[in-house]
Amino acid sequence: MSEGCDGNSARLNVAAFLENSAIYGPGNRFVIWFQGCSLRCEGCWNKELWPFEDNLLFTPCDILEKIRETKGIEGVTFLGGEPLDQAENLLILAKMLKSDGYSIMLYTGYAEPEISGTVKEDVFSMSDIVVSGRYVEGLRSVYLKWRGSLNQNISFNSDIYRDFEDSIDKRENDVEIHIDETGEITIAGYPEPDDLEAILYGKDSQ
Repeated sequence: MSEGCDGNSARLNVAAFLENSAIYGPGNRFVIWFQGCSLRCEGCWNKELWPFEDNLLFTPCDILEKIRETKGIEGVTFLGGEPLDQAENLLILAKMLKSDGYSIMLYTGYAEPEISGTVKEDVFSMSDIVVSGRYVEGLRSVYLKWRGSLNQNISFNSDIYRDFEDSIDKRENDVEIHIDETGEITIAGYPEPDDLEAILYGKDSQ
């Protein structure tokens, strides 16, 4: 059993991992997409993550071990689906991560007042950066730092990333391409169609 794990039998329902990313928060981050979402925003980009049927089930210790085995990771980013729909078990993982010295970035469709006094708020408060609020299709933009729509809020709950506050309104669209050992290509982020064509085929998108 990994050091710092107590054998808790809690399970987290995971949709996918991205072991090293630089676009979902500061530095190199281990990214986790959680399966299941009760909010189901119209126009959501990740509708396949709405159902709560079991996908990949891991204990918090299992996930912590995966993260520890990944070199050069500054922090962990939680996405979904809706991570806070698994708040009780996610809090267990969050406490382990903080104990290990990792930073946490959380994406949630919940606004902070909605979750006041709940375990969801505990996870929210423990996260160093939180992108919060429903995705609103009519306010969609792919040029927002870390956000999907203009209404969403970024909260800096600790001092370690305060320097980023001045840059959150900068117009940018970050995209990553990951190629695994089998040659399978994964694109992270949300490129516009012209940009995607330029990335894949080397064509001028102008």
